[in-house]
Amino acid sequence: MLSGQLSVRFVIVCIVLYFLLAMAFGASPATIRYVHGDSSCPGDGSDQAPYCSIQASVDQAQCGDVIRLRPTMQPYTEQVTITGPSCPASTPVFLEPERQHEIAWQPRRTPRNDVYGLSLVDVDGWVVRGLTFLGSPEQPRNAIQIRALTRSVSHTALLGNRVTDWNLETRYSNSTALVLGGNYQAGHGLYGMRVEGNTIQGFRSRGLVISHSNSGLIARNTLSGGRCGPSTPGGTQQQHLVGAWTHTGDYLSVAQARGDVWEHNRIHDFQTIEDCLAETGGTNATVHAFWCDSGPSDGVFAHNDIWNIARTSQGHRVRVARWEARCHRWQVRDNHLWDNGGWGLTANGINFDVTFAGNLIERPASVCVVLGGGGANSPARRRTVQGNTCVAPGQMPFWKSPGAEAQSEGDVILGNSW
Repeated sequence: MLSGQLSVRFVIVCIVLYFLLAMAFGASPATIRYVHGDSSCPGDGSDQAPYCSIQASVDQAQCGDVIRLRPTMQPYTEQVTITGPSCPASTPVFLEPERQHEIAWQPRRTPRNDVYGLSLVDVDGWVVRGLTFLGSPEQPRNAIQIRALTRSVSHTALLGNRVTDWNLETRYSNSTALVLGGNYQAGHGLYGMRVEGNTIQGFRSRGLVISHSNSGLIARNTLSGGRCGPSTPGGTQQQHLVGAWTHTGDYLSVAQARGDVWEHNRIHDFQTIEDCLAETGGTNATVHAFWCDSGPSDGVFAHNDIWNIARTSQGHRVRVARWEARCHRWQVRDNHLWDNGGWGLTANGINFDVTFAGNLIERPASVCVVLGGGGANSPARRRTVQGNTCVAPGQMPFWKSPGAEAQSEGDVILGNSW
């Protein structure tokens, strides 16, 4: 009798502990909301009656939910806006295909919206993963955008997505496959963002743009097949091509932008200046694989591979990886650059404590490492070029511009192999 009572009590205690732990750690099963664009509308998100639109599913989402898109006969074409709910990092909302990369999303612009295919605005804790976006003549400017407009946002993530042939036909100025940013005028930024394992294959103008980001991780992404586009609407003379661009929009921004880590990314096979001008009829063009501009600080750029960027183009119009105005205290180390046009690593403008260390730069068309000046009243300071290897440069291994001698202080160049 006693042993039976103890057994019953033991079972009761176990059940109580289970529910207490479930409440404490969120162990309740996630709700899976299904979407199938070929299904009857509206649907309820169940396995048997999925939603017929992506927008309907995100409008009903709760923290911890998983939204799964099923393959359709034709690509999804809708534009989707996510404004809630905001979720903690422990219970995000996942937006994903039912099977990795087996759905196609080819968003079409409308008279009311030519800006984005998928937009996350002022929301925390959403993870977009495994989706495939296709460019087309009817596409909007950007495939995916994450924005912090009225407040700062945290724990957003883009994981393992693909964007293919973006803006190749539409030729928008300043079109971007993936754009993530805050509001520098109001001081709102992105915190703890993750951009990992994404592939942008074939794009015009800009591949990835990140602004006002703090303590973000941008890792194991691949950007390839970049082609130039007009710098201004309707413009043909000035063309540009930027693989990845991080900035604040204004170097006097009250929004902090610091501490991002860029590592193990692959950027390769960008159009040459000559091909760009022949294709567009332009008279000038610039090409960057990576560009830090106007304020992001305290970053790390490490273990990235960059090759075949405007390979035969010489001179300053190709700056493969560049740190410019007020990109202070960056550690640029252990990267491998090879068979690129123009200049390899460049630090110019008013920046302090930028370090180029342990990088391998092979066969640049012009120069491996370039240091430029700041300004007459605000010189660049304490830049370090140490332990780098330069192999077979087209012109010279290292160049410090004449203006930099008068507009920089405390630079250290030592222990390099060139």
